[in-house]
Amino acid sequence: MSQRLNQKLAECLARGDFYEAHQIYRTIYFRLSRERKFAQAYRLLVEGATKLLSAGQSNSGSDLANLLVDMLSNADLGLELKSPADLQASEESVVNDLRQLFAAMVADSPERAHFVSKALSITFIPPATLRKHLALVLWREKNYAESRLHFIYSSDSGENCALMLVEYQRQQGFPSEVDLMIAQFVLQVLAAEKKQLAQVVFKVYTSRHPAIKNVEPPFLKPLLNFIFFLLSAIDNHR
Repeated sequence: MSQRLNQKLAECLARGDFYEAHQIYRTIYFRLSRERKFAQAYRLLVEGATKLLSAGQSNSGSDLANLLVDMLSNADLGLELKSPADLQASEESVVNDLRQLFAAMVADSPERAHFVSKALSITFIPPATLRKHLALVLWREKNYAESRLHFIYSSDSGENCALMLVEYQRQQGFPSEVDLMIAQFVLQVLAAEKKQLAQVVFKVYTSRHPAIKNVEPPFLKPLLNFIFFLLSAIDNHR
């Protein structure tokens, strides 16, 4: 039966019958799920979502992508996925697949929002690692506000985040907000208890933003001096 369905799936894809192909993907997935064949189900959904999204079938491709994160987050009743090994995959490869599917989905769609919510609840993928990849994709899409939010809680060292903020400020901010942009971000990061990220982002931002003439204090803008001394005081606090 499985071989017959796989052959029918290949024929549907070849002739561009994406609706039927989508239904067959779902049928095969639920059979594999019932049989607890996690690795095969994982590969099937990644392949199907990728092919349908690449063919411009946003709704169908997003549906398969969301079936995937539902499975990985144990949302399907009875699944007991505890590590990437259950998928015969590595953590890096799973994160890479999730990143590529996220990038292929329609921005600001409800399906994409569901995908992110479920992906961040996958227990064997560190949320900070996934958030870094999401932030980078959103940065490339020029969705600076969402990228910024993910960077705050990501595993990024701070350099990518700082460069995104420089671009964000220059593209969408007012010239008078050069200092406000970094000050607001640093305070939010400190509130999240990520001192090292705040320090790196501040250093890279002030050194790479063309409107900041000097890279060491005292800065011409008082707010930058305040943030510098605040970070120094926190660093020296015992």
